[in-house]
Formats: sequence, structure tokens, C-alpha cells
Amino acid sequence: MTQFFSGQPRRRDVLTQIAAGAAAVALPAAAQVRQQIPVLKVLIGFPGGAGVDPVGRMIADKMKGSLWANAIVENKPGAGGRLAIEALKAAPPDGSTLLLAPASNFTLFPHVFKKLSYGPQADLVPVGQAFTYHMGLIAGPSNPARTPQEFVAWAQKDPKNAMFAIPALGSVPHFVGEQFARATKVNMTAVAYKGSAPVWTDLLGGQIPSYFSPIANDAITRHRSGQVRILGIADPVRSKFLPDVPTFKESGIPVVIDEWFGFFAPPRTPPELVAAANEALRKALAHPEVTGFMERNQIDAEHSTPQVLAQKIRTETVEWGRIVAASGFKPED
Repeated sequence: MTQFFSGQPRRRDVLTQIAAGAAAVALPAAAQVRQQIPVLKVLIGFPGGAGVDPVGRMIADKMKGSLWANAIVENKPGAGGRLAIEALKAAPPDGSTLLLAPASNFTLFPHVFKKLSYGPQADLVPVGQAFTYHMGLIAGPSNPARTPQEFVAWAQKDPKNAMFAIPALGSVPHFVGEQFARATKVNMTAVAYKGSAPVWTDLLGGQIPSYFSPIANDAITRHRSGQVRILGIADPVRSKFLPDVPTFKESGIPVVIDEWFGFFAPPRTPPELVAAANEALRKALAHPEVTGFMERNQIDAEHSTPQVLAQKIRTETVEWGRIVAASGFKPED
């Protein structure tokens, strides 16, 4: 079965990957542009105060000081992040605007929507990866399973047991569930909700037995309190935040899928500005306040060069095409 994203590099000191000539250009460019760009605006395509917003604000705040005198975050929620991408596409390529967005906007969406208002590889310039959320299977109070294998056995007994919640059709968790079902040969049914909040209500209330979800702070906190159980994660190795939880892979289920977030610049942004922004991002991710925030919120920081991120998008776009086609999912308008 497909093992997805398991071979991707995880690098933090990405300056060693930038050619010496590009680095020589980027540093004076940062010093020169610093006086020309008083404010960095970071676009986030999700509501403020929850989800990716707090970590995005923390990183943006620590990116100021070299290339930008100040930094602000502008939330543009809607259409799964596509509205924020459209805003970035229209922004001037002068280093004043960046976008923080998930991989699925660029690698998965071309396969689940018939038409996008942006070209995922043509209309944005990769700056660098920032962090990753891992995916997993969560059992609610009505689900007695404690391991992925126990869940498979339980789901095979009754079709009602094989229902699983997802935050939206065509989302990353949706296809994690579909891949899990294919790998285990269990006839499972996805139940789509409008976001994660109603999923948690029904999961904790026993209306839905299972949930394929990003394993973020809310899931880990509920797992540790005993409200729910994270049965397994779709990662190559166990999470440092959940050492007691097995991977699907070690459980004999070859499903490895994650969702990373990265920073992007408008089209036609000069390479020296991109390199300088990448350096600011690298420093921000290494700042003690950022590393501490990520540790407390169970987020894995993962930095990359623009070149590595661009290649990652190309590779994962092909992989997602295979996964979506195999699932039988039909693209939406």
C-alpha cells in the first residue's frame, strides 16, 4: 500500500543548502529592504484565535527585526484557505506580504476541486516550511478499541462501528481514513462535518465512534485526560509527544500521511527577498519563545529551504493524485 511522505527530509539548518552566491546576495538585500518594508503582513486563511492562528502569530512576531520593522497577521478565513491564497496572489511582490498555509492547499486541492482560482505551483513562491501536524485515529467513549488492530477487529463486526468522522469532505483526514480502510480491507464510512468543533461534540457524546484528525493540542490534551484515546498515528515514527501511541506502520497498516504548513510569497517576488525571508523564518523557528510555544502545544517545527519546499510540493502533488484517484473521490466545483 501507499506510504506517503515518509521519505521527506527534515532539516532545520537550511542555509547550508543555499548556494554561496545566493546567500551573499540575500544578506545585503535584507539590510537594504529593512528600511523599505516597515511592516510584514502574514495572511492566514483560517479564523483568529484557534487552530494554526496562535502559532502563526508567534512566528510572525519573531520574524520582524531583520527584514521588517514590525509584523502583523491578517486572517482571511473561508474556502479552506483559498481566499487567503487569492489575496497573496494579488499582493505586490515587494516582500511586504507572506502567506502561512497548509500543504493541502497546493498538493491536494488540485485533485479535489475541478477549478482553482490560483495555480498551486505558478502563482506562489515557496519561502520555507515551518511546522507539521501529524494525522491519527481517535476513539471516542463508544469505541472500546485501544490499538489500531483492535479497532479493525471491532469495525469488522458491525458497519455502525466502521463509521468515522472527518472535518470536511476532500480534506487530509478524509483520505487518511480512506487509505486506512483500503489498507485494512474494512468497509468504512466517512461522516463529514463542518469543521472540528461539532466533531468533538459528537465524538465525546458517543454519537460517532471514531475520528480521523490532525493530532494537535486539543486531541493530545483529551487523550491524556482519558476523554478519548488516540489509537495510532500516520507517521513513520512515534511522536515525541505521544510515545505510548503506535504508528499505523508498526501496527501493520502502511499509511503515512501528514500535513505541513509553510510560508509563501506573491508571484514574481525577487529571489533575494525570498532568501532573506527564509533566513528570517529560520531564526524565528529557533527563537526560544517559539520553540517553547511549540513544545507546549505539541507542534513539530520543520524548516526547509525554498528549493526543498518547491520540490516537496511537486512530489506530494503526484502522490495525492494517486491517492484521490484510488479512493474514487469525484472533484467538486
